Formats: sequence, structure tokens, C-alpha cells
Amino acid sequence: MRNLIYALAVTVLLFSCKGKHESVIVPRNLTDTERFNSYQEGDALFIMKYGTEDRLKEDKDAVGEFSIKFRDTTIFIQTNPSDPAAKTDKFSFAQYVNTQKTTILAQVADKAGATAPVYLINLNENKIEVLSLDRPSKGARDKDFTKGLVKVGKTGYLINNDFFVTNVNAKAYMLKRQNPEERIQGDYFNLSHDKQTLVFLTPNSLYQIHYATNETNTQALPLDKVSTPELAANYIQPNFKWVTESKISFLKKIGGSSDKIVDMSSFK
Repeated sequence: MRNLIYALAVTVLLFSCKGKHESVIVPRNLTDTERFNSYQEGDALFIMKYGTEDRLKEDKDAVGEFSIKFRDTTIFIQTNPSDPAAKTDKFSFAQYVNTQKTTILAQVADKAGATAPVYLINLNENKIEVLSLDRPSKGARDKDFTKGLVKVGKTGYLINNDFFVTNVNAKAYMLKRQNPEERIQGDYFNLSHDKQTLVFLTPNSLYQIHYATNETNTQALPLDKVSTPELAANYIQPNFKWVTESKISFLKKIGGSSDKIVDMSSFK
């Protein structure tokens, strides 16, 4: 009997040691530009292959499903602030966005696919915080322009036309809308040479945002020239140029010039 009790005690102890450490975090909303670039001595925030104890060695363009750990604790995100049961630790996308590897841009793996919720998971002063990259919108064509994560070259990621997160230094920008009640009703189209101005093609114009300052510029386009992005590119290339004033660049119409001075390579 004594041996049986001892064996049961050892079993319980081993189970406890192997038990998972979990932390459920309720996100806060990003409401302004923030920088996430805190220093952490030694690695502490890890991207894991989901369902394993294998750390992801190379996060760039990694494919699969992922979990995120703070040391030995798995991070769960409560996706509905009013429902503690609505939580997940599974992500379809996870990538460090600073060289210190203390901030991760992550997208939930669920049936919504490309439009699933996107979060920033940040380690600061030995604590984890989660920020939701989501804003309410009443746009008539929101479904057309809610595309989740859109990679913008090596510069960063556009999230649902509402946020821009840069690589390397982990800055998150809340983009100025044309209409405060709706996300930008257009497609990402181009990026300035200094990587500071995002250009969107809307049904009748180019809407441009210098995301570091939220200065904007709108250039009207003929309706018969914007029915497709390809047609718009062919019209813009010989008729517009980048104009820089006070260190801010916008595409502006140049009138009769035939010089093809707008680089459309990032679009094409």
C-alpha cells in the first residue's frame, strides 16, 4: 500500500511539472502612434511552431501555425473582451518587428482567414502587453478593403487600411482616414522613395498619407482612368511626379510633361 501511495504521488508530481504555463491577456486598443522597441537582456519572447516545443529560427516569411511564449509561458489572447472563453494561442502569422525581438506582429488563425484579428505582442519591463489593431468602421465597401495584413516591401505591414507597422524599429501608426467613420475606401497602390508616404487608389482619386506625420494629400483622377489598378498606373506614370516639400513627399499632377518619372515597380 505504501508503495502504491508513493507511486501515485510521483505520478501527480510529474504531471504537475509537465503542466503548461499559460497567461491570458485582454488586449488594449492602439489609439495613437506608438513605438515598441524596448531592450531586454537575453531572449525571452519566442515564436514557436504550434503544438511543439520548437522555436522558430527564422520568422521571415515562415509558413504554418504558431504559438508565442514568454519564457516558459504560452500567451493566450482574449479576442472578445467580454467573454473569457473567447481566447486563442494559435496564430497563422507571427513575425518580430524589431531587432531586439521584444515585439511580435501576429494574426490569429481562425475561420476568418486573411481578415482574422491582428495584434502586437510586446515585452516591456518584463511584462507582456497585447494591442489590438482594429478600429470600428461603417464604410459601404469595407468588405472590399478589409484585407488583413498587406506586406509593403521591406518597410512594414499595412493592416486593414487603418494601421501601418514598420519593421526593424517596431513603430505602429494609426492612419488618418478620409472619412473618420470609415476605413480608407481604396487599395494600397504605391510607396514613396523615402518609404514615408503610402498611396491608395480610391474610386476617383489618389489618397496619400505621410504616415510619420499623418499629413495627407488627395489628387483627383479621371473616372475613365481608374477602373483597374493597371489602367491607373499607366495614366499616373507619365502625368504625375513626386514633389517633396518640408521633407514630405506626395504624388502631384505635372500637366503636359511626358517624362515617365514615377516608379511603379513597387506596384507592378
